[in-house]
Amino acid sequence: MNYDVAVFGTLRFKRGKYRAWQKLVVDSRTNRAIARTFPRREHLEPRTVADLFGELPSISGHGLFQADEEEGEIHVRGLLTNKVFEARCRQLAALFMCAADVGAEGDICFLGQEVFVGYGVSVGGGAALLVTLSEDEVQNASMDPELDVISGCFHVPYVPESAMESIPPPSSTQKPKTTLLAPPPAIPVLTNVPGRDTPEPRGVVPRETLAPSTFRSRR
Repeated sequence: MNYDVAVFGTLRFKRGKYRAWQKLVVDSRTNRAIARTFPRREHLEPRTVADLFGELPSISGHGLFQADEEEGEIHVRGLLTNKVFEARCRQLAALFMCAADVGAEGDICFLGQEVFVGYGVSVGGGAALLVTLSEDEVQNASMDPELDVISGCFHVPYVPESAMESIPPPSSTQKPKTTLLAPPPAIPVLTNVPGRDTPEPRGVVPRETLAPSTFRSRR
């Protein structure tokens, strides 16, 4: 079955830490939670964060994978074919989970389109969490307006032919206008609930400490 996987979310960095993140080496073998969440997939060769963001747009299957920086916030938007996601899922999880190493905070969602497939990465307090979303959480995440922004990158509005005839040709001296994508709304936050004594691997927050509603409904 073929489907697409949307990648969206926001990470917040303290001053200078975004550049530090770009220099980090992404290695999915350093976190056991990744292998547990994505069993029987391959660990890919370690790469820097900057190298991956340079490569992912060309191999996504749709040409869309970007991180827009705005005053210490990184807004991530991407669309992958399921084949690309399956081949890269461990690497993608490690890409965003390693942001915890430089003190980043925020959430990234991997959401299958028209299928109940979803994963969430949350970073904060120097720790990273990777979870498989339940059907309810997938349903809540599917209502995020950011998905409309991603979808809009691939759709050109229909203009009737009669209206096109009334539009004057552009002047040779007229500079084209640049339309900026609106900044995305806040991503639902993964919150922690204290009260667990069993230690987990370093840098991993146990799923049991999550509040029941991980991705809140936007209704």
